[in-house]
Amino acid sequence: MQSVIKNCIATGQGMRIGENGQPWLVLTGWMSDVWNPPVFHRKLVDVVSGDIPVYISRYTHGSGCNTKALELAGITKDTPDPEGGHIKKDENGEVTGEFVERAPAELTRLIPPAVPYTPYGNARNFVEGQHLAISKGLTM
Repeated sequence: MQSVIKNCIATGQGMRIGENGQPWLVLTGWMSDVWNPPVFHRKLVDVVSGDIPVYISRYTHGSGCNTKALELAGITKDTPDPEGGHIKKDENGEVTGEFVERAPAELTRLIPPAVPYTPYGNARNFVEGQHLAISKGLTM
């Protein structure tokens, strides 16, 4: 996970610029079961993200963020769970940065929207996806 985050920050992949010019790293497809250790904690992201807020959506039922994102959103151990969601906390009651089902609105409203794909981008992604599928032996 840390190497992916470092690479994305270095290359700009996954970076979005917020209304106030604040860069965010926004990633999708988090699969903690392949991480070592296989748990999410904001401190693991903090080590490689510096002062850049990071938000990672899980491939199923959750998301996570680093300390900078929590600070910008004002989320603390006293923040109530969002409707339909849960803020995970450690044994000391501190927020881990992991959210089950739904992240708090205080956080999600700060995340810059993705830039919409252009027709060229859609076509390029389709062709690259076909090439990847064919290279793995998937054909119709």
